[in-house]
Amino acid sequence: MFVRLRSAGPQGEPCQAATDVADRAPEPLVAFVLRPVDSPAELLRAARARAHLSASALAARSGVSPSAVLRIEAGEMDPTVGMLARLLEAAGERLRISSDTTETPVELARLVDAWKEGGGRIEPDWTRLRATLDALQGRPQAVATAIARPPARSGSPVVDVLLAGIADKLADDHQLPRPAWTSRRTLKIPWAPAATPRQHAYQQKHTPRQLAQRNIVVDAGTLWRDGPARV
Repeated sequence: MFVRLRSAGPQGEPCQAATDVADRAPEPLVAFVLRPVDSPAELLRAARARAHLSASALAARSGVSPSAVLRIEAGEMDPTVGMLARLLEAAGERLRISSDTTETPVELARLVDAWKEGGGRIEPDWTRLRATLDALQGRPQAVATAIARPPARSGSPVVDVLLAGIADKLADDHQLPRPAWTSRRTLKIPWAPAATPRQHAYQQKHTPRQLAQRNIVVDAGTLWRDGPARV
């Protein structure tokens, strides 16, 4: 994900210098997706601090539970774009997402750090993964470049294999040759994100074959916008 906070007027135009707008009410802040941030947690914590709101107050304004606010800020929960936008709006800010294709090419190789480990489990950064795939969905001409460069080893075999499966699915979906680097990556033991038995059964049923054949169990809706709805 790429984010920059800027002041913006009602129509989204940048505000003038503070000396030129001293006689006007403060304008809302806009989050532009332009430069890397670690996670939505960083963005939400900063927005809540600027608004001088407690987690409970932000939850009441946004309609999101206080526990969800705290989990997002702790990096334990990845919010949807809609939820993040609602939380920022409750803090007096707006989320605006855009892509800069000239400065930052979309590449799977840039996602080797899109994970964390906690409680003995690997947790991919689903928000960053989805953001990359969303960007490619709108730019099919960029897929060949996105999958061409082999990602460096991430330190997590799960993430290494997950990126290989994603690359192969992108290649198959766009009728491109599969990259050579993906053929050497697979898991000996199946891996799936933490889930209830019902959710796990759903994940198994809807896992794309490019992931399933590498022993990764993740339903398509977790990563692709046009995948089946998640349970």
